[in-house]
Amino acid sequence: MTLAAVIVPLLGGCGSGHGTPDTGDGTAPATAPHADPTTVTEEPSDWEPDPARLPTGHDDALALARAVSAQPHDYGPGYLPQDPYEADPATMAVLGQDCVWTREPLPGEVLANLTRNSELPAGSTESGPLRVMSSVTVHDSVAAADLRMAGILEEVLRCPGQQLRADERVTGLLSMGDPGGTDSPLRADDLIREGGEFTSDLYGGPYPYLWVVTRRGPVTVALAVKGTEGYDEAAVERIVTDAQELMLARVESALR
Repeated sequence: MTLAAVIVPLLGGCGSGHGTPDTGDGTAPATAPHADPTTVTEEPSDWEPDPARLPTGHDDALALARAVSAQPHDYGPGYLPQDPYEADPATMAVLGQDCVWTREPLPGEVLANLTRNSELPAGSTESGPLRVMSSVTVHDSVAAADLRMAGILEEVLRCPGQQLRADERVTGLLSMGDPGGTDSPLRADDLIREGGEFTSDLYGGPYPYLWVVTRRGPVTVALAVKGTEGYDEAAVERIVTDAQELMLARVESALR
C-alpha cells in the first residue's frame, strides 16, 4: 500500500457524486454516503456564519453537533450503530504523550463534542466489517477551532503510530494540511488529512486508514474510516469525502 494513494486523491478531482466503493473485483457494494442534494450550499467565499445562530452554551452546541453528525444511514444501506454508538458528550478524545487515545473532560474552549461510531457488518462476500467514526466539535470561537487544527498537525509528527483502542492501532501516519481548503473539493475553511495503516487484533491487517478533519467557522468535523478486507484506498477515500461533504453542508445550513 502507498500512503500517497490514500491522501493525495483528496487534494483534487474528488467532487460529490462518487457513487459506491470499488471492492476490487468489479462489484460495487452500495456503501458510500449519499448527500441530500437539498443541503448543497454556495461556495465558501459566499458563506459566513450568522453570529445570531452561533451556540453560546453546552446545550445548544450539543444540539448543533447532533444535527451535523453522521448517522449510520448517512453512509449508505446496511450500516448499523457500533457498540458503543455514542461516546460521553461531556468528554472528547485526546491523544496522550504516550500516543494512546483516551477520553477526557471537555476543555474550556469546547462547548460540545459528539462522537458516533457506525459499522457495515461483514456480508456474504470476502469483505470484512467496515467501521466509520464521526466526531463534531463545537468551539466557543473560530480562533479556538483554528488552534485545535494546528494542534492536530503537530500530533502526527509526535505520534506517527497511535493506539486507537486496546486492540486497534494505526502506524505509518502521514499528515497533510490545507489551510483555507483551497486544494480540496470539500467546502471548508481548513482541512487536515492523516493516512496510514490500520491493524486490529480481531480482524488483522494492515488495512487502509484515513482520518480527515475539516473546519467550518467554529465547528470542526472529523471522519475516520478503519479499512478492512475488500476495501482499497480509493473506497476508503470516497467514504470519507462524501460523508465530510454531507456534514459540512449541515454546518452551513445550521449556521447560515
